[in-house]
Amino acid sequence: MMQHVRGCLAHQVRQAPDGSAASSARQGDPSVDGVASQKLPRYRCAACGARITAAEYLFAPNGAGPERAFTNPEGVICEITCFTAAWGLVFSASAESLHTWFAGYLWRIASCQSCHIHMGWRFEADSGQEPPWFFGLLSRRIVPGAD
Repeated sequence: MMQHVRGCLAHQVRQAPDGSAASSARQGDPSVDGVASQKLPRYRCAACGARITAAEYLFAPNGAGPERAFTNPEGVICEITCFTAAWGLVFSASAESLHTWFAGYLWRIASCQSCHIHMGWRFEADSGQEPPWFFGLLSRRIVPGAD
């Protein structure tokens, strides 16, 4: 059974949830977290080439694989790839529970910090689930690329 989320091309807000785009937008960034990704490919924004995430952060919610397809209430199919870390993103100001694709998780719209294109969503645990958050990025909006 597919669950739904509000429009795939919703309005984007540049301000991060804590009011500071820089601190939340870099959450999970290897340069901040001290994690290096030298062997696995990085993913970049397909529109502007900004660094977004790396293959080492691929995540399979509910053990069903990192790549998923959902249909939103408007009937648009959204193909996403899930990651536990991403950077170079900004998020909508408020988390939503309506039409979430993942039970127990709220969602925020995620946009590229550089070009502001809608990249997907940040899913945030509502009541202690693990992981506390993860990212569902639109597969067509990320491309593999070297550093």
